[in-house]
Amino acid sequence: LEQNRRLYDSAFYSEHPVPYSMMNEKTLKLQKIVDEGKLTYAKLNTYLKSLKQDAETAFNEIQPLYIALKEMEHKAASFSDITAQKIFDFVGDSYLKLGKLQGILKTVPLNITLVNELYQQLKAAVTSETIAITTLLTQKKAAMERLVFLNRARLDETVLDNATRDFERLFFDDHFGEIISKSEAFYKILREKKPIFEIE
Repeated sequence: LEQNRRLYDSAFYSEHPVPYSMMNEKTLKLQKIVDEGKLTYAKLNTYLKSLKQDAETAFNEIQPLYIALKEMEHKAASFSDITAQKIFDFVGDSYLKLGKLQGILKTVPLNITLVNELYQQLKAAVTSETIAITTLLTQKKAAMERLVFLNRARLDETVLDNATRDFERLFFDDHFGEIISKSEAFYKILREKKPIFEIE
């Protein structure tokens, strides 16, 4: 740009007349370079704004992610030791990644690619685990209601009593979905007040 500007100035201020076509050509060329410069600057400015936005998004999401992990720790007490330990392992690993993300955000120059990669991975994992725990809690509630319903008649029927014992073992191992599916036949018959021996 500077080189073209000097050529333009030398032609414009020359003591010797310069043809209009040459002056026009140099002017258009200089204008083209200026326009390209403006476009490049605009793109750079947009890119820098996106970097700033990405960094701020990651930074602002640290607290919500931390709160979500704390809630997982609290909900883990609702499950068996094995399931709870799996949740604690996930939470512990996520805390380490959260600390790593905070460290990267404080590093200069900022590696925004690494920030985005780690943030997206962490957010996806925490979201997925939150959904899984919520689903498990919903199934636990449904399984508990099913067991309470079956317990009303278990002493009157040996088959139901034995089945309910199995369901209770499954309950304490957090196999709530299995309880719901396996107890469906008993549940249906009891609701319709049919004899238990009609279960195939």
